[in-house]
Amino acid sequence: MMAACELEYQATQNGPIVVGGHKNVIGRGPKASNGSATITKKSTGWEVLMYLGMSLRIDEAMCAMAAMAPSVVAFSPFEGEHSGVWISVERKENRPLLEAIYNELRKASAQTHGYNKVMDAARWNVCLIDVTDGMCRPCVADVKVGYVRHSPHTPLEKVERINKKRLVQPLALRLCGALHQFYRTISNTQHFENEMCEKDVGYLLHTEEDYRDCLRAFFSSRVSMRPDGTGMRRDDSEVFFARLKACCGQIEELLLFFT
Repeated sequence: MMAACELEYQATQNGPIVVGGHKNVIGRGPKASNGSATITKKSTGWEVLMYLGMSLRIDEAMCAMAAMAPSVVAFSPFEGEHSGVWISVERKENRPLLEAIYNELRKASAQTHGYNKVMDAARWNVCLIDVTDGMCRPCVADVKVGYVRHSPHTPLEKVERINKKRLVQPLALRLCGALHQFYRTISNTQHFENEMCEKDVGYLLHTEEDYRDCLRAFFSSRVSMRPDGTGMRRDDSEVFFARLKACCGQIEELLLFFT
């Protein structure tokens, strides 16, 4: 049984991991069966419940969400009978085990009223396809969308911290991090730069105009995301507008799904 659950471990990839946030819980994973690079992420029971629902195509909603999320390659619990073992999603013989884990987590979620170690502790590793694999100089951003950023089970002290942040950031967007790459012209010569935007950049954005300016800069290869106080950062290139249009379409699809 254990052998059937193991994901064949190939050499991990040596390339840098391109992420916009949660860098301390993300690492390189084994290559997928099709040769794609992967990343691993320490995850809570809540996250695993969602990932399993999408991987198993539990219902129509999970099928729709799966189309908008990176593909899951495998799961690995930190504790219990299968501790440290990668349980491959692709192997048909693993479906009964994955369904059993899903049902167990779903039952635990229904019985959760406050903190629950099974659901709230990061007791899992999830292996996901690295969607930036093969891209040349990818840029990524970690953006939270929506006004409600906690669940009914979030500890009270965390809810209070979230509410305090909303006093200074009342918008339904929050930039939590980004890796952006752009060209800067110095003495008539273009130099390529990487910039890491942490939460501090997000805290500088207070108005819709601030966010519009910053996020438009993210889709540009010509200007920095960091606010310069001028509001004059512009990019009128066709590439910029193509990127912006594609992203707007994806976000619209995501918002329609949840409304």
